[in-house]
Amino acid sequence: MFISVIITLYNKELYIRRCLQSVLKQTHSNFEIVIIDDGSTDNSVNIVNEFNDNRIALHQQSNKGVSVARNVGIEKSSSNYIALIDADDEWLPNHLENLLHLVQMYPDANMWVSGYRKSTKKPNLSKKSIQKIYIEAYLDNRLNNTSIAWTSATLLNKDVFNKTNGFMPRISHGEDQALWLEMCIDGYIAKSFLETAIYNVCDNSLSTKLVASEAEDACMLTINKILDENTNISDQIKSKLLEFRHRYALAHAIGALCWQKPSIVKGFLRLSRGTKIYKKRRIIIKALRLVSILFPRTIARFIMLKNKKQKSL
Repeated sequence: MFISVIITLYNKELYIRRCLQSVLKQTHSNFEIVIIDDGSTDNSVNIVNEFNDNRIALHQQSNKGVSVARNVGIEKSSSNYIALIDADDEWLPNHLENLLHLVQMYPDANMWVSGYRKSTKKPNLSKKSIQKIYIEAYLDNRLNNTSIAWTSATLLNKDVFNKTNGFMPRISHGEDQALWLEMCIDGYIAKSFLETAIYNVCDNSLSTKLVASEAEDACMLTINKILDENTNISDQIKSKLLEFRHRYALAHAIGALCWQKPSIVKGFLRLSRGTKIYKKRRIIIKALRLVSILFPRTIARFIMLKNKKQKSL
């Protein structure tokens, strides 16, 4: 089966060689590699040009953001099966083989995803189960803080992708989560928990960007769209979608505290009214906001220190 591998690249000279090598070492070798360079200003493109493999096609554009780069790469792809990987991540040699096994088992899935691990964690060799994940199961996992899909470990059905909003351009947060929601609202995601991809944790993570309103979060926008357009979904799923939206609102409220922007915190607290699962968290954030008006740096340092400790666990 022929696969299109899409690599989005922007100033990743420290990682792109290792990323490309991991793709070229796949046990399944019937693929093309479409690299979209999103206006790199470092040595990334020169490193790509060192590779002499006719499966690699490099396309360059001015900087338009990762969502546009992914959409352009998918548009230029030749296959209906699209494997995504960011330039700072890696695959184990059996990654594509594992995804194709999922396709054979669940050919009617909207998306197939593999397990992954952060580069700072040890491999978990026991996770070998497979699940079909519909919208309710997806929301249950996300509300329990369990990740279902990660961009560099996904295989998309291009025909299904073209019926969605794709990766939303000019949106600073939640583009991937928004797409996963669309992929399972009218179908399901096939998930293998076998870890075949490595997420290299970098200091310039996109998650550090400040989101000032609901309009800047693709996931929240998609939840609103689903609630407005899908009148046939059950009350139970509606309730979970709202809880998921509240979760995002509170996460952005915490981010705004880190950026010392209490006025933005107030807006996201307003969006999270009525939540049950996160009622206690909302009360704590509300109290932190009041203190941050007088001592913004103290609250910001407290939250960042707490987050740092949690990530190290």
